[in-house]
Amino acid sequence: MDERRIAGNSTVTLALLLLVLLGAGAWNYQRNYRLERASELGRAYSGYSTHEVELLRDAVASELATARVRFDRAKRNRAGSARDRGTLAGNAAQFNRTAHASDSIGNAASDVAERESLKAALDQELALRTGSSAGMALHLQRLTTF
Repeated sequence: MDERRIAGNSTVTLALLLLVLLGAGAWNYQRNYRLERASELGRAYSGYSTHEVELLRDAVASELATARVRFDRAKRNRAGSARDRGTLAGNAAQFNRTAHASDSIGNAASDVAERESLKAALDQELALRTGSSAGMALHLQRLTTF
């Protein structure tokens, strides 16, 4: 009789432990699910489908290539140093050419930086969507992450 009683006590204890683990896992899963949903609301491209974000990233990559070409061209067209012409009008014209070249280089560099930043943000959004958040891995991550 004592062996059955000991076996019964350990079975009840294991069942109780399993029930507590299931409850804690369910609570943790719901908590992580709510945190994911809250973080999605703060992302700039969360309202777009994955296909739309990919199309947007491809368009930005194309614009980035064009902006880099424009930047390289602006650097090549940089006004070189000129000899002092000795006239006020000649020096003013050289100053205007140099200022215009500097402005075009600055604008082209700004365009490149803006496109690179936008492409990086889109790449990050796609990485969040396609990372370990697929199928069973997503459920296990929600269940076991504290």
